[in-house]
Amino acid sequence: MPESQITTKSKDGLKLVGREWKPAGAVRGAVCLVHGHGEHTGRYPHVATAFNQAGYALLGLDLRGHGQSEGQRGFTPSYDAFLDDIDVALSETRSRFPSLPLFIYGHSLGGNLVLYHAVRRKPALSGVIASSPLLRLAFEPPAWKTTMGRLMSNIWPAFSMQSGLEQAALSHDPEVV
Repeated sequence: MPESQITTKSKDGLKLVGREWKPAGAVRGAVCLVHGHGEHTGRYPHVATAFNQAGYALLGLDLRGHGQSEGQRGFTPSYDAFLDDIDVALSETRSRFPSLPLFIYGHSLGGNLVLYHAVRRKPALSGVIASSPLLRLAFEPPAWKTTMGRLMSNIWPAFSMQSGLEQAALSHDPEVV
């Protein structure tokens, strides 16, 4: 399963980097991947293998501030900026596979984003796949962190704090982490 790197630009000029995996035989459709928070498309070769074995190409871009894409880590100027980046990813996928069924797949934060994108932007898709979509937080953040976030969003919108995401818990495989 060959993997190739993709580089394109967001609507506001950031370099977005990602990956494409194509099946060895005939391509039945294309799937646009949106990864989760604190990760990148490089964590998805196992997903690419499954889609490729079923005859589907998988293409994904690292979200702004994630992986090899440009942008401040842990910051997006707005939720719409993520949706705009998904528009770019869908356009890139459609340009590579213009006549095939197009699906969008998101995991965790990516699951939240693809569901929201489908409802708000109503792209022409054959389907939406969301695995473990982030629909609510697993725990309430400390009150001081919430207060600090609200205060700083008015004073310094690009301010970021540690998320508390335990990277070692992302996978049992140290190579994946």
